[in-house]
Amino acid sequence: MPKKEKLSRILAKVEIVIAALLFITMLITCGMYINIKMNGKKSSLPAMSEKDKISLLRTAASENITYSDDLIEPVFVGVKKGRSMIAACPDTTSRRSIENMIYEPLKSLFSGSDKSMEFSSDDEKFLFIDTIKNSENYMLLSFYDDIASGVFLSCIGDGYYEKDGENLFFVKNLFILPDENNNLYGIAVSSANDIQMMYPAEDIDYGKLFAETYDISDGYSYFEFDDSKDIHPMLSSSFVSGKYKISAFPATEGTDKETPWIENLFDVFAVNTSFVKDFSSKNSKETVINYVEEDKEIAIYQDGRVVINATSGGILLDEYLKYSPEGNTGYSLDDKVIAVKNLINRLNLREDNLLMYSIVGMDYNNDTDDFALYLKYFAEGIIVTENAYDACFRISNDSLISAEFYAISCEKIDDYSLVLPQKYSNALLDDGSTETDYDDGCCIYAMLVPSKDLPDYMSLGWVRVASETEVQK
Repeated sequence: MPKKEKLSRILAKVEIVIAALLFITMLITCGMYINIKMNGKKSSLPAMSEKDKISLLRTAASENITYSDDLIEPVFVGVKKGRSMIAACPDTTSRRSIENMIYEPLKSLFSGSDKSMEFSSDDEKFLFIDTIKNSENYMLLSFYDDIASGVFLSCIGDGYYEKDGENLFFVKNLFILPDENNNLYGIAVSSANDIQMMYPAEDIDYGKLFAETYDISDGYSYFEFDDSKDIHPMLSSSFVSGKYKISAFPATEGTDKETPWIENLFDVFAVNTSFVKDFSSKNSKETVINYVEEDKEIAIYQDGRVVINATSGGILLDEYLKYSPEGNTGYSLDDKVIAVKNLINRLNLREDNLLMYSIVGMDYNNDTDDFALYLKYFAEGIIVTENAYDACFRISNDSLISAEFYAISCEKIDDYSLVLPQKYSNALLDDGSTETDYDDGCCIYAMLVPSKDLPDYMSLGWVRVASETEVQK
């Protein structure tokens, strides 16, 4: 038999074998696909001990972009040193210079011990608060609303931390002060003026941490407290603020599934682009773009609102955590907060976007293991929208079942204006009533409002908001 004919027969047999192997592989793959659809996806990722989680998360944190969103954004950051009371203006550089310095002490404080302060009367409690405000040295962080102490380490940390205190308390204002040995400690005050003493896991020299001085002309302002019994810090000198431009992604980037931000949505929410179908629908106000893929639906509104619903068990959190829960207990509350934080940071494609989320509420049902996290947008500590919340992520058991958020961006433009001191804003906001003093339950915050001279842009304005805000669900 000629060599050429013999080689031809061998190649034909090889082709048959390859075809058979491909056919068998296809059958196995189809079987696995049918099993996933019928029984749900099973994680193949390994369970991890707390020690392994620390190593993984800290390695991942070092690879993330600088200033990734930690979901906790103070609306006020100030330092008192003797008679000098200096606060960061709404400005990225000045705020970050303080926030970066305080991250490590905060991790130590929230992983340390704590105890509740008990008072015999409200007068005794307010005397204690007044004493804190008049202390010689401290840093003060104030938040838009109460934040549960249990989520701080998950948000600002780069791993898991051993906690000496397991008491859950709420933080609206956080004072960081030196003790008699010049080691720092904390005093957390809620919007209801409940007070928690906080002691770090290890001694930290307050003097070394707060040795820096701040220049009033370089992104900082003087501050003082109003005359109420509560803790209402206010900027007491004028400062220059920029103008801001708010853009909705559907308007600026488009809504075709080939656009980068839509492709990123599909990736973040584990949507198989090969099976996506799209259609438009209309409500009473606008056209809504809908993307549907088997057990996931994405609705995109013209104002940037994005609503995702995942049926058939939802999206397993290992999509955002890269590890499975240890044992049969499921993911912890820490795991779930970290999963949302990782998800949000994957959504942000623009490094020039000033928007940062801050937690404004959470629901947890221990019986059903249903968890919801509510967040609000801030830009350099400034409120961006009038919404009670700008994002909500719902988790049931160990899966994300729905998400709602605004796909918008905020950037500064080269136009500036002088802002009147916050301390005078109460008179400016007076509605004409005879009661012009502060109510104890009200705060005045910086908020973006339409600019008078540039209608398409936003300027910093002052708004009065009840301190005990409630998320409207």
